[in-house]
Amino acid sequence: MCGIAGFVSNTLWDRDIDLEWIDAATEMLESAAGGIAEALDAVDRSLSLLASKFDDLMSFALHYRLMVGGPMLSHVKRVSRALEKTQHALESLVRDRGPCEQLERLIELTRDFSWQLEREVLGGAARACELLPERLRDVERSRGLAFLAWSIEQVLENLDRLEVRGRDSAGISIQCLISESTHDGTQDNGRLAATAQDVEDIENGVKRQVHALNIDQETETITFIYKVANLVGRLGDNTSALRKRIQADSLLWETGTRLRQVNIISHTRWASNGIISLSNCHPTDGSLAGKEHEPTLRDRWAQFVLNGDVDNYYDLRLRFVEERGYAIDASVTTDAKILPLVFRLAADPAQPREDRFGDLMKLCEGSLAVVMQHPLTPMSLYLGEKGSGQSLFLGRIRDGVILASEVYGLASLTRTSYSLVGTERGGTQVLVAPADDGFTFQGRYLDDKGVFEPKAEPIYIHSRDIFRGRYDYYFEKEIHEAPISVLKTIKGKYRKGIGKIEFNAEGYESFGALVSRLRDPHLPPIRRVMVIGQGTASVAAMGVAHLVAKSLAKSRISVQWSKASEMSGFLSGESLVDTLLIAISQSGTTTDTNRTVDVAAAQGAWIHAIVNRRNSPLVEKADSHFYTSDGRDVEMAVASTKAFYSQIAAGKLTALLLAQEFGSLSDEEIMRDVAELEKLPGDIQWVLNHTAPIQKLAERYGPTSRNWAVVGNGPNKIAADEIRIKLSELCYKSIPCDFTEDKKHIDLSTEPLTIVVANDLPEEIVQDTVKEVAIFKAHNGRPLVICSRGEKRFRGYAESIIEVPTTGADLGFVTATVAGHLWGFYAARAIDARADVIRNLRTMLTVALEEPATWNSAACRTAWQELAAMIEEGEMNAALPASTVAALFGLRDRLLSDALQEMPPEILVEGIAILKQALEEVTRPIDTIRHQAKTVTVGISRPQVVLSPVFLKAMAGLSADVSRIKEADLRMLKNLGPVIADVPGGLFYKVLYETDAAAPSCAPDSPMIQTIGRYGVCEGKESRYDAPNCAGGSKKTALRLRRAIWSSGRLGQENLLVIPLYADKNEECTGLLLFHVVFVERASLQQKLGVLRSLGNRYYELIERLDDTGLPYSLEDILEKARPRDLVLMPVDTLVLETMGK
Repeated sequence: MCGIAGFVSNTLWDRDIDLEWIDAATEMLESAAGGIAEALDAVDRSLSLLASKFDDLMSFALHYRLMVGGPMLSHVKRVSRALEKTQHALESLVRDRGPCEQLERLIELTRDFSWQLEREVLGGAARACELLPERLRDVERSRGLAFLAWSIEQVLENLDRLEVRGRDSAGISIQCLISESTHDGTQDNGRLAATAQDVEDIENGVKRQVHALNIDQETETITFIYKVANLVGRLGDNTSALRKRIQADSLLWETGTRLRQVNIISHTRWASNGIISLSNCHPTDGSLAGKEHEPTLRDRWAQFVLNGDVDNYYDLRLRFVEERGYAIDASVTTDAKILPLVFRLAADPAQPREDRFGDLMKLCEGSLAVVMQHPLTPMSLYLGEKGSGQSLFLGRIRDGVILASEVYGLASLTRTSYSLVGTERGGTQVLVAPADDGFTFQGRYLDDKGVFEPKAEPIYIHSRDIFRGRYDYYFEKEIHEAPISVLKTIKGKYRKGIGKIEFNAEGYESFGALVSRLRDPHLPPIRRVMVIGQGTASVAAMGVAHLVAKSLAKSRISVQWSKASEMSGFLSGESLVDTLLIAISQSGTTTDTNRTVDVAAAQGAWIHAIVNRRNSPLVEKADSHFYTSDGRDVEMAVASTKAFYSQIAAGKLTALLLAQEFGSLSDEEIMRDVAELEKLPGDIQWVLNHTAPIQKLAERYGPTSRNWAVVGNGPNKIAADEIRIKLSELCYKSIPCDFTEDKKHIDLSTEPLTIVVANDLPEEIVQDTVKEVAIFKAHNGRPLVICSRGEKRFRGYAESIIEVPTTGADLGFVTATVAGHLWGFYAARAIDARADVIRNLRTMLTVALEEPATWNSAACRTAWQELAAMIEEGEMNAALPASTVAALFGLRDRLLSDALQEMPPEILVEGIAILKQALEEVTRPIDTIRHQAKTVTVGISRPQVVLSPVFLKAMAGLSADVSRIKEADLRMLKNLGPVIADVPGGLFYKVLYETDAAAPSCAPDSPMIQTIGRYGVCEGKESRYDAPNCAGGSKKTALRLRRAIWSSGRLGQENLLVIPLYADKNEECTGLLLFHVVFVERASLQQKLGVLRSLGNRYYELIERLDDTGLPYSLEDILEKARPRDLVLMPVDTLVLETMGK
């Protein structure tokens, strides 16, 4: 929902580094370019050298020398040219020889590094120089000024990239650690700190605050905070305003002459709590209104940024602020304000700051990511994360540590990220702290303060992946990349054998894990396929479910589609061990989808993710995954396009794989469908090549139509639903979407502009759809029909038609969706163009308010005439409500009154407000969407599994960690709770994969275990595992099946439960728990059914065995008579026969 970026520097920025390797890399590339075919190894070595020196490449030491100019600038330009020549030579070789894995890898790497050098190294140094005031750009005189500008520019560029997460406001806090003298030795004697004490002003819409604080007698920090709020605008507007204000701040640059170290945090906001205003911009501080809290005055200017929501904001505000007699400034209504205040007021200020920060995170409820910058610890950052859906990433660079809420925010500066995980053990906190060799990342879990170290993960994307290029909008760029994105999605996933498609089941990014599950004889066979997603991914899920259902029509597999939030909200507690859950997400961070995956996985479902982002939370949660495109095909526009088409392509291949595994389609049918899928990129390209008629219709009907609708039937309803989403997102319209035949029963009275999706219809349905279109037209509607090329039957009835190619294999709805997406784009652009005259008028009034002598009534009258003509001709029908039109014409009468010789300021102020409201109604920024973000990280938080106290007591007695139990086993334990009277004893075994030579040798499937803990009645008793021994019996079974196992012991009289423990979902088992349990004698029918369903396959075995007997009894009859113990431990045959014999 929001974006966070930051940087904390070390103090080594004034040191040079060895850069001779640049010439070595250049010479290798130049020598290889002449005979590329024989020099691939040399190219590989040179690229490996660049990769190994990435930190040096992005270091300030190099960039400073580029900012100064001179020989190093020539050296870097030379290596950049060599990379470009190498890339062209490799591409030529591919054309001659054909593609191969090595060549394609080298081409990708040369493209990555060519971009990196040109845009991020040479361009980055130039942009840092441009941030400085022109009079200070001779940076050779002050390396500190150059470093300050470079540091700020890195964070602002990061913020630029993160604006797609929300951009209604932005803020940055630049904390400078300064020395007493300038870099040339001039003494300051405290004058600078005095000048910087508690400054606050607003200039050109940007608010600036400056605070100075002494750390000790020798050091002090000066913090500069800049904030801008702008509901209406485009990507880059906010950071552009911040850059201008920063560049003009002479006090900041004077501080730079004394700089020792810098600490920066920034935030781009998507408002979910609190209005959009300067007061609600992040960072927020701990200042109070009125009464002060004297013991924590030095914490007052600690700065906080927040992603997500503090769900218990009002409770915290009442408890720690209002009930203690304190107050918050009335203009501040964001929930982020409570963070610095609770940090100040909730704990003993003598406690370590990291402990107070951790306590703050524990007190907050919700899904949130938080960063704190404190002026008394300038070389530290405090990070916290809890709940699903949030993310924070750290990266080490030569000059310090960078952070971002998306991994692509780090991609330009480092190739490795360290992520926080907020869903384990109550959430996490990380202290970024200085150390002898740089910085340490000191991680702790919030629940138990257990220590952890953030895990290093490679970054697979580069900054070139998110570059807009020649297009004005990310949306436009991304939809034109759709054909190659779909092609990358299906490429390498299968081979064409003789008369058969062979899906790759081995190797990197194959279907191997999924195929293994489908063929696993130890697990229940898959009986259900469920496909989920949220938003656009939900419509993709609907499309994938349709494709899977068609492919499995001849099987007995049940296929269902659901919105993720609906599934998790209303899913019963039954076992899902026979279920394949296909979860679709572009980002892999969608809260609603990820929480549903958690719930389904806990009930035993196999999770197969279709996702675009490598290393995303959804990939970590999934048992198998399918990357769309190449897993680095980032979408920046909020309105998703190419990801949707690629998700459908991935779903189609998954459907065909399932059909092959279940035998529901013949080899010939699968080959035919694959051939149609391979045509899909070309069909999408055809639509993109024929945008002129779509643009013409959108510009004609979009701005002039008040009511819109979208309809479709059959699979076309999938396209209609997705088109409706894009029209709503891009054009800010609330749009109904109905089945074509249903429209005449609902709202023809609104006489809407109706987009009719009718391109993928059986012949017998076409004529009926034509009749429906005729009805729409006859009732003063405007039906625009998307139909197949050459289809003529709609021409006499539709307002106009949009033709798309005919695509087979049930994929026709994809090309219709492309056409609908383009229509929405052009309509939004046309509506936004109508706002230009309003923007012009607002500028006139704003200038006149500041400089009354510039008021030009004639120019204003001309602009008003233009606006009035557009309104009267219906050009504003799609956007301007009647109330705003009335306000505009009332304003016109006052502004253009002949009785006024000079324009009173109060009328200008009122006019600016009215015009601002009109702009908010008409502006359509395309890439950013008001009140919406690319990645929505607030959403459902379904209740976590809560275990019975008897289990928790036993686990505490064994010092076992509940978080190490798989969620499926946790769900079983929860359902068992009502029928377990006691756990009188237990054993804790450690799994030993490495033992000394004296230990007995074991079979590969039977590792060694050793008793390391006892509880209750087991204390003091000997065990054959007191010394390391090969696992046997139920313990061996639990290790082999990787799930909880029940056993009745050697004589069949015991009640034993063996539960495996894991350090991580995908790692080996590290321990076993063995519980002795006591069952209750009686339980309700519902409790017994919950127990049985939690046992997975046993539930189905009991039903099937009951059918086999032919006895006139139902499952309820057995449940009513059976004891809880018998349901769990008695053989199914015996259970049926003995129970029915009672």
